[in-house]
Amino acid sequence: MKQSCRENIYRIGEGVPDSYKWNLSGRRLAVLYRFFSAFLVPVAWVFLVIFLEWHVIRIGSLTAGGILWTVVALVVLFYSVLIFLNHLFSGISRRLDPEERHDYILYCYHHRGRRNVRLRVQSLLFMAQLDIRMHRPERAGEALKEIPTDKLSVEQMKLYTLLKLAGEVLSEEGATEGTLSEKGETEGTVRGEGEKQAHASAEDWYIRYSGFSDQTGKFPDNAAVESWIKPEAMENKRAQDEMIAVISGISIEPELHPFLNLFFGMMLAHSIFFPTVQSFTASGWQLRPKYSFFAGGLAGLFVLILGIGILYLLLKKHRRAGSPERGADKTRLIIGWIAWVVLVLSLSAMVFLGSWAGTSDQERVLTDAAPDPFTGIKYVYLAEEKDYGGIRYYRSPDFIFMEEWSEAMYYDTEAGNDLPEAVGENLNTASAVSGSSAEPGEQDQKIGSSSLGASASVSSDSGDDGGTGSDDSFAAQNAMQAVYEYLKENGEFQNLSISYSANAKGDLYARIGSGSDVQSTDNSYELRLYDNGEKGADSGFCREIVLEKVYTPEDGETELLDFFLVHPETLEVTDEHKTEW
Repeated sequence: MKQSCRENIYRIGEGVPDSYKWNLSGRRLAVLYRFFSAFLVPVAWVFLVIFLEWHVIRIGSLTAGGILWTVVALVVLFYSVLIFLNHLFSGISRRLDPEERHDYILYCYHHRGRRNVRLRVQSLLFMAQLDIRMHRPERAGEALKEIPTDKLSVEQMKLYTLLKLAGEVLSEEGATEGTLSEKGETEGTVRGEGEKQAHASAEDWYIRYSGFSDQTGKFPDNAAVESWIKPEAMENKRAQDEMIAVISGISIEPELHPFLNLFFGMMLAHSIFFPTVQSFTASGWQLRPKYSFFAGGLAGLFVLILGIGILYLLLKKHRRAGSPERGADKTRLIIGWIAWVVLVLSLSAMVFLGSWAGTSDQERVLTDAAPDPFTGIKYVYLAEEKDYGGIRYYRSPDFIFMEEWSEAMYYDTEAGNDLPEAVGENLNTASAVSGSSAEPGEQDQKIGSSSLGASASVSSDSGDDGGTGSDDSFAAQNAMQAVYEYLKENGEFQNLSISYSANAKGDLYARIGSGSDVQSTDNSYELRLYDNGEKGADSGFCREIVLEKVYTPEDGETELLDFFLVHPETLEVTDEHKTEW
């Protein structure tokens, strides 16, 4: 069946000739696959990375190492989705007729095979196999000619030689030319023979084919292949049809279900993501108990499943190799398997126990999501009752992280921390719960964080003296909060958190951190923000906030660290860079 002279459609650098008539169904499926794999999934992944990393950086819940490893987990997820799409569309293409599937592979080959040698080799083999199925030996020969044989595996090389043989049998030239080569040619003599391979006869390709072992049982035995090259078989159309049917049934494609591929990819991504958010949380942050319990359980289970899956694939590959083993080699192999099982079980147990430790604490939601007036981030305020007794308070911007936040106690009506009482008379108790203690010579009056908003409004309605409920005090509190956020973003001080107090004179101040001097650990101090009233500035009247280092107990000298101007409306902070009044 002589084919007319036509241009080669398989040259990767030249593209498909304009004269080629595409099968529209196959090409449409390939265009759809390319849209998903080259545009939709990458764009969705970029948006996911930007959103997640922006959210994590905005709330400050992870360190730089944590941010890096979350990107690694997302990269694993991205490639898992791409592999899933590849297997999904390949499965769909198998249900098409040969012409449709051929042009589906041809389109993908020209758009993706240039940079991926492995994909190029697979695509050319599949298209040559389809060409043989459609009685197009010349097309099959063109596809096989473009294959770099030094890149083929043993299994691919066996299919390659079989397709070469079939092409010679189906072509009129191959039915008559060539003589039998010397026997005993094996895998090493087949690769890289160039022009010699191009002029080999069907008998030559049979000898090459028989030189490769078949560990998978996918290929026809040598006797059946030898019968195809007999003269009577070459002239018998029925025998040729039987040969084509056998070759068409050979599949060396991965048989793993696409959704199983996606499942394993998601398991691997989660097994990276959960230890990351567990180990790289920033100071003051931790995982919410419910998320830690369920996500940690899944991560431990996934590590176990992945370990078993990898062991199974290694055993399968080893069994397929079929090489005889000596006693010492077998012993080393068994020891390696046992070591792998122990390692997988240990990692799985570590993830299980690490995630479930402390998750029996009871979490109570105190409020619905409420926006922080300074950052705009919505937080849910939580109370966590510890097994050993006591309550700790947090705020959470999502279902994964929570930050220790003592001011959430003012929303805990179940514990009796009613807001007006907390900012009124009995303030020593509130101060103790929030982790601060009364200092000699002054009576600390805990009034809550300005991020709770309601604290100031309730105090204002009560009409207490001392400025804690006045509009001026509320403006000062807002300015202090703005300076605190400014210092936290600049990173000059570590482990900052904010709480408000008022001394016996009624002067409002904010504690934002503590530490001790390098020279003496006994000489501890607090970082405090004080209101210095309104000052004139280029942008109008601004409120001046003073940053001081106050030594405790208060027998040391107070040190002025910096002065800041805060615009009353925009809350824009300007560093004055001065250390004197």
